[in-house]
Amino acid sequence: KPQLRRYVLVIIILLVVIYLYIISLASKGDSELYNIIYQDGSHHPLTSMLTQKLDGDVYGRGKIITWHWQPQAVIDSTKRYSFIQLTASPSVLQNGEVTTVKWLNSKHDVTMDILALYCPANSSSDRFIDYWEVNRFPGLKPTHKSGQVRIALNTIRFSCGFKMFSIRNTVAIELVAVSNKIDFVDTAIHLHLSLTGVASQMRIQWTSKQLYSPVAFYGLSPTQLIHTATGSWKTYTNKDMCGPPANLTTFFLHPGYLHDVILTNLKPNTLYYYKCGDGKKFSSIKNFTTSIVKGSPTTVKFAVYGDMDITSNAETTANQVKNAILTEGKAEIERLSATAKSQIGTIEAKVRKQISDYVVA
Repeated sequence: KPQLRRYVLVIIILLVVIYLYIISLASKGDSELYNIIYQDGSHHPLTSMLTQKLDGDVYGRGKIITWHWQPQAVIDSTKRYSFIQLTASPSVLQNGEVTTVKWLNSKHDVTMDILALYCPANSSSDRFIDYWEVNRFPGLKPTHKSGQVRIALNTIRFSCGFKMFSIRNTVAIELVAVSNKIDFVDTAIHLHLSLTGVASQMRIQWTSKQLYSPVAFYGLSPTQLIHTATGSWKTYTNKDMCGPPANLTTFFLHPGYLHDVILTNLKPNTLYYYKCGDGKKFSSIKNFTTSIVKGSPTTVKFAVYGDMDITSNAETTANQVKNAILTEGKAEIERLSATAKSQIGTIEAKVRKQISDYVVA
């Protein structure tokens, strides 16, 4: 009998191991980071937070499936499938941080086909920011009982959330699970630098979710931001928009508060460091170089472009500008290097001549 018990125990342990192995296979997908757009094995480096294409044609890269959102065609089946768990953790993020989205379907009588992102979190199902087909995630299938993916999110000053949908056929789209809300730490975002026309000044602008009096600290060293500047803020409402649909309350999202601070008494052509915020919470430390003195013979090159669009052209434009800057910067480094080598060669020649003259004398 003791020997029989041992055999039974071994068999039970083997069954448990096999079960855990099967579950692990069904839970693949944590190795990939999806930076907002994940389609066909690639991700988009720009934010999609303002993309609300109603047919899933994100950034003009083509429809993933023929799936046109129609509010009347989405069936809310969350009560029917209350056993499905959809969570996002952590639920409080800094701008650009990663949250892990997990789902668990314990009864497995429905497929997990579409994961969609919503900001604000309580948006109707047809007002998604972006969506992904589950079978496009490496190692995951709609029939898996569980899965998880890691997604980087950018703040638009509203809470965000995820929804899971099941597509039974081309007509019936079922909402089967809704995640917890994801909030963002209210720090300075969307920082912009601009010249004021005064060589000793630099304007800093940024956006925040909450209203506060803006302040910036700056200096010649990232560890010594000894100068302080304060500024003003503005905002706008749907009544300030030109017309529908922009001024309709169903479409308008509050822009937050737009802050404006001017740094003064800056030295020309000098590297400065700064941070900005409400006096308690700040952006990370950034830097800029002030403009050259008026009338300086120094050559200045700059790029001008406009109307970024929200299609794939936006990415193309951004890459072209980046590549132009990098190419120009590399050429400038090579030019300075050549100049330095030439100057070193001239100095070496002078030193050799002075030594030769001294020896001869």
